Amino acid sequence: MDRPADPNQPSHPPTARRRVAIVDGSIDRTGALLAIVREARLVPALEFVLIVPEANRVPDRDLADFARVIRFPVPTLRRQWMSAASYPWRLIRDGLRLKRMLEREEIAAVQVNDFYLASAHMAKALGYSGRIVTWLRIDPAKFGAPGRLWLAIARRFSDQLVAVSRTVAAQAPGWPAQLLYDPTPTLAPAFERGSRKFVYLGNYINGKGQGVAVAAFERVAVADPRCELHFFGSTMGLPKNEAYKAQLEQIARRSPGASRIHFHAAVDGAEKAFAGAYAALNFSESESFSLTCQEASAAALPVIATRCGGPEEIISDGETGFLIPVGDAAAAADRMLALLNDPARAEALGRAGRERVHRCFSAEEFRARLLELFNG
Repeated sequence: MDRPADPNQPSHPPTARRRVAIVDGSIDRTGALLAIVREARLVPALEFVLIVPEANRVPDRDLADFARVIRFPVPTLRRQWMSAASYPWRLIRDGLRLKRMLEREEIAAVQVNDFYLASAHMAKALGYSGRIVTWLRIDPAKFGAPGRLWLAIARRFSDQLVAVSRTVAAQAPGWPAQLLYDPTPTLAPAFERGSRKFVYLGNYINGKGQGVAVAAFERVAVADPRCELHFFGSTMGLPKNEAYKAQLEQIARRSPGASRIHFHAAVDGAEKAFAGAYAALNFSESESFSLTCQEASAAALPVIATRCGGPEEIISDGETGFLIPVGDAAAAADRMLALLNDPARAEALGRAGRERVHRCFSAEEFRARLLELFNG
């Protein structure tokens, strides 16, 4: 891993651009991290400083769009759940450290990349004078009482709340959250009519739906001896995710299409995973948005996804792909076979999806809205 920036060293040369810090809790490549990498690339009028946990495993060379990357004691989501009795003390301590660092770095505004990152809100409570804009990415309803507490703190100490989807906004009814979709990236069309390759992007986390894809592929593999299923993702170095991936691999080995199910590590860029693909899959139990569905549509691939929140705002059922019930392997297999049996329709769905995501999730609108948010 590249040498991390030292938060105690002199910060930066003079710059005319407004400095915005993004506080993110990711320890590996996640949708939240990918979204802010795109953001930094898309809005060069701002100078972005990325603040991530010391445990973050992504090398600095993959974060080159940021003016500076600081690995700082940002509590990860996993750590937020630990030691409830000491949480108030840790929150004050971390908030004070962050306040001092923001002031030293001459940060004019802070993007809190999800509402649970309460140390950034505590920095505001302790006197940080810059603007705080908090994104709502993870569905707050998942966390019960702690989620309600984090939301209340975020609301109290944020100048603006931003919801990444209507699905998330619905979990905070009546709250003053702006809806701002992540922008669609520019990707080369990937659909290959002669291919039989289904691609599934997603970290190996229980609930991301890879097991449904393996179960569906048992039937699809029997009907079509040439089709393939490719998974791309990371375990993030967590034992529970390693165990989940091992379980998937064990089930896959017993499948009729075992030799055609492939498990890959995460790749740098969706285009590499989508190369030569026929369609994309996402069978998550819950998604606040879904950058993978958005990326697949941007690459002109038909998408089969579950009705789990965010994908329903991206995929138009029967027009750009198919939406199926959560956990329904039979429905997944039906839709996979329908695409395989009608290449012309599969290609048309992908083309329509590409047009839709560029129309509905405009990069130009995102850029303009973001500048408004940070310029106050």
